[in-house]
Amino acid sequence: MSLFLQKILPWLFVFLLACQKRTGELAFALVDESTMSPLEAYNFVPRRFYKSLAKGIFPDNKKLWFVYRPPLELTLYGKPIFIFALQKKSLGYLDIDLRRKTVDPQDGVIRDFYENLQEGDYRLRITTPEEVLLEYDFEIISMRDQDIVNYEEEVIPDSQEGLEVDDIRSLSY
Repeated sequence: MSLFLQKILPWLFVFLLACQKRTGELAFALVDESTMSPLEAYNFVPRRFYKSLAKGIFPDNKKLWFVYRPPLELTLYGKPIFIFALQKKSLGYLDIDLRRKTVDPQDGVIRDFYENLQEGDYRLRITTPEEVLLEYDFEIISMRDQDIVNYEEEVIPDSQEGLEVDDIRSLSY
């Protein structure tokens, strides 16, 4: 029995690795360019990015940078072309932006950004011409008309005058 496991187990391990889906790594950074000069904003590239496994929620008043590190086996031979499709949800997902990118030879990653996105649900789909590598859903929320919450204000009024009292709730304690 152990001879059987010695012969089959390595092949089973190789088979499982070969069947694993290649995705790569995706991370994001938000940049507020309102405090930068135009020249600084034009030349600025963030260096700190954050990974998110859950659905992202980003504000619409900041530039959304992303960095993508493709799987190593795709970058070993030649310079593959990656297609970044930004899709907006509207009765299904519709392509609103398509970009063809190659890996930066210095860093081994692809960096880019989106700005001036409208409020709504989006999907970033990263593909090669042969297969879909990664899909990431996120939401853009409007920050322009947000009410600022004042935590110093008292939420519960001092007097109970003019408030209706629920008899069932007051008697149920």
